[in-house]
Amino acid sequence: MLKMKIIFTLLALALLAACSSTQTNVAKGVANPVGEGAPQWVLDPGSVAGLNAVGSAAKSPGGIQFQRNEAMAGGRDELARILSVKVKNSFKNFSEQTGVGDSQTFDKVTTSVSQQLAKQTLNGSKQKDLWLGQDGTMYILVSLDPKAVADITKQLAISSLNNERALFQKEEAKKAFNELEADIDKEFNQ
Repeated sequence: MLKMKIIFTLLALALLAACSSTQTNVAKGVANPVGEGAPQWVLDPGSVAGLNAVGSAAKSPGGIQFQRNEAMAGGRDELARILSVKVKNSFKNFSEQTGVGDSQTFDKVTTSVSQQLAKQTLNGSKQKDLWLGQDGTMYILVSLDPKAVADITKQLAISSLNNERALFQKEEAKKAFNELEADIDKEFNQ
């Protein structure tokens, strides 16, 4: 049991060291995780004007259209999460010390579970740019142009207003016909 704890601890430390060294290299520009020649937007979609997200899809036997659809879907998912996301999170921490003197052991268990849900209508989302990595992975910059979003919102508001007026007029006509029918019944059924 003690051997398992030592092995587990060593593996966790090795993994932590590997992750931290990779982050340092990327931060210093030593290693590019997507390959040479990648445009800046692949790693930083905020570097391009507008509301943007990047979707990617590995090369697949489904062909380029399948790959494009998958990358676009990933970008739209990210845009939806940028605009609105509900997060459900649980974090649990358990520590225990047992034994006496030199035979003491300390156990610690930490569990973190997170669930995210996004629900958003993305009118006007479009492909702004595309880049193919050296390994065939397709990266697509998906964008919501602020002017297009404002124009679409304005059109939806006008359309909604017109629909409300039409519904109001329909209700008024129905009310008038009911009154007319009541007057006719009253007049002829005396």
